[in-house]
Amino acid sequence: MCPSSLTGRMARLSVANALSGKDVVITGGSKGLGRVCAEQLLASGGRVFALSRSVGQLQDLLEQHPDRLHWHATDIADRSAVERAFANIARQSEALHGLVLNAVTATPRALDDMTESDIVGALMVNVAGPLYCLQLAAPLLSGGRVIFVSSETVARPYPMLSLYAGVKAAVETIFKGLRHELHRQRGISLTVLRSGLMDGTSFTEHWDAELSGKFFKLVEESGFLSTSGEPMSPLQVAKGIIYLLEMDSEAAVNEMDIRSASAY
Repeated sequence: MCPSSLTGRMARLSVANALSGKDVVITGGSKGLGRVCAEQLLASGGRVFALSRSVGQLQDLLEQHPDRLHWHATDIADRSAVERAFANIARQSEALHGLVLNAVTATPRALDDMTESDIVGALMVNVAGPLYCLQLAAPLLSGGRVIFVSSETVARPYPMLSLYAGVKAAVETIFKGLRHELHRQRGISLTVLRSGLMDGTSFTEHWDAELSGKFFKLVEESGFLSTSGEPMSPLQVAKGIIYLLEMDSEAAVNEMDIRSASAY
């Protein structure tokens, strides 16, 4: 084997094993995109700490990877629950390589129909929750990466999803303000990953039939669905997350945008 071939093979092997033995926390890790990310990380040799309110669709992975997949029952809107989860993680992990902020809640509402529960819930789960997790993960994340899964709706808010788009935009802005601080203090890189429409996620699972029908009728009639394209597989977004986690710490990625190619 010539030296150049050996070098190329070693480089490919290094990339393939880039996450081997690395610890990553995923919020909303029990279903949808979070579950797909957990599966991909495990396949890459990593160890996963999944935070979610229920075990969801993780049971088979927990049985297959009892030493590398750890689930912590956590409502990220509850500060004390997040504190307990990261206290447990700190006992299991000496250092985290990554934090994937994926958990989300969204209910389509017109302004006149928004309740106090809608507004407070959106703020707590989608803004306070990621901040709680980031704050408590930071001491374990020296030189690590934090990836916030945002949405294409930030740039073009869908009808009835203005609150959802707004809370995603809020965290994006907070990340911009924290980047210098966290990189200077702990070498942590923050990335906003804007995702387009995905299928097979839990995004709409709590919507009743009437609300879901009203929402999709409105966005289709107003042309929003045509500009988003057909829903893509969550695997495409998960691959982007894995790519970011595999990158060397010398490179920072502020933003990534992944959407269905059919949108064009």
